[in-house]
Amino acid sequence: MGTDKKITDLTLTSSVNDSDFLIVQQGDVTRRATVTQIQLANVSLDGLADVSVTGVSSGQFLKWDGSAWVADTLSGGGDLLSTNNLSELTNTSAALNNLGIDQIDSSVDANTSAIDVLETSVSAINTLISAINTSISTVYSSVSVNEQAISSVDSRATSIMGDVSDLQTSVGNLESARTSLRSAISSVDNRFDNVLASVSAVNTDLSNVSLALTSLNSRTATNESDISDLQTDVASVKSNVPYTLTCLADTSLDTGAVTDGYFVS
Repeated sequence: MGTDKKITDLTLTSSVNDSDFLIVQQGDVTRRATVTQIQLANVSLDGLADVSVTGVSSGQFLKWDGSAWVADTLSGGGDLLSTNNLSELTNTSAALNNLGIDQIDSSVDANTSAIDVLETSVSAINTLISAINTSISTVYSSVSVNEQAISSVDSRATSIMGDVSDLQTSVGNLESARTSLRSAISSVDNRFDNVLASVSAVNTDLSNVSLALTSLNSRTATNESDISDLQTDVASVKSNVPYTLTCLADTSLDTGAVTDGYFVS
């Protein structure tokens, strides 16, 4: 295979694609590796053409010197280092002002005030939430009481509906009784009409009897007058024509008794 070379030592004749590959010797085995299969885990910074880490020490960093990346140490001039602790400054307040730290303090104070106001608002909100929870609890209690009242009202309504049903039944019975009473009154009215008709007939009969009695009384008076006239005539005959009756078996004439063969008044 020849002398081992770094990848950076190779000259590329064209741009590299993912499908390009290299022929590499791995021990006694020759392998073909694509660009995507090449591992760079063991490649160091010193392997890069524009990096020089010769004599690198702890705490250094890479610094571009205009032509390559080299290891260098911070000079410390004008920098705020933890080892100095601002003790080298002649005017700490001016430094803080230049750095804007006093503005940060003002902002912190303003934010602290805002946080205090926010905490006060949060406390008021918590108090309001507590009051709302208390109100909700009171509402729940009221709802429970109202549910009990509603249940009682429902029970009472059920009882009232039962009473209404009984009352409707009673009203129906009263309607039936009223119908029967009307029928009885109608029957009584019919019977009363019949009684009135009977009374009218009796009155007619009484009137006829009265007329008959009047006629009878008139005829009786006439008969009495005729009898009186007859008695007068008999008396006249008896006084003017005496005669002897040997036997009077017939005494049907109501003109007096017969004595010694004469009519005696």
